[in-house]
Amino acid sequence: MKKNNIMIEWDDFDNLLEIGKVDSEINSKINSVINNLKKIKDIKSIRSVIGEDLLHLAVSYKNIPFIVELINLGFNINSGDENNNTSMHYYIHNLTRVSNYYPTSEDIEIFKLLLENGGDPNYKNKYGNSPFDEVTLAFIRGYSTYEVFTLFENVAIHKDTIKDSLDTLKSISMENVKKNSDKEEIKKSISFLERKMEDY
Repeated sequence: MKKNNIMIEWDDFDNLLEIGKVDSEINSKINSVINNLKKIKDIKSIRSVIGEDLLHLAVSYKNIPFIVELINLGFNINSGDENNNTSMHYYIHNLTRVSNYYPTSEDIEIFKLLLENGGDPNYKNKYGNSPFDEVTLAFIRGYSTYEVFTLFENVAIHKDTIKDSLDTLKSISMENVKKNSDKEEIKKSISFLERKMEDY
């Protein structure tokens, strides 16, 4: 990948953000990089081999200062990777990898940042799935994520999308769901979606 004018490549950012989650010295280096972001030529063109931009990366690592700075630099939250997954898709993917996940205050802050700066929860990726759809798909993959659904409580979601999610969850055979806690998650999610439908 072509170097930019302060000699930082995709892998440099990736390594910094990954190690920075556990190393305070690296975190200080991240802050130094953030302070120099405006000096990076064509920063928005820096991409991974699968088309991720730096905002996708920052969201994946939940690095709020980095996310804020990239948004301030004009990064498009609805910019997609090679599969047209946006930063909000990445955000939801992160939250739906574990069953019964409860979003932290950090997760909620990132969600608000993405929404308030133009993130579209209805934006479809290459496979026709929006970030909201991805929460439903997590149930199909065996991850019960009711609490992630509740992040969308006051967010406008297309009626057809809600109906599709509702139909999908209702089609899950409870006989195939082994854990009672997962059954409860599905029931609560169905109730949530039914309430969302009432908005229409």
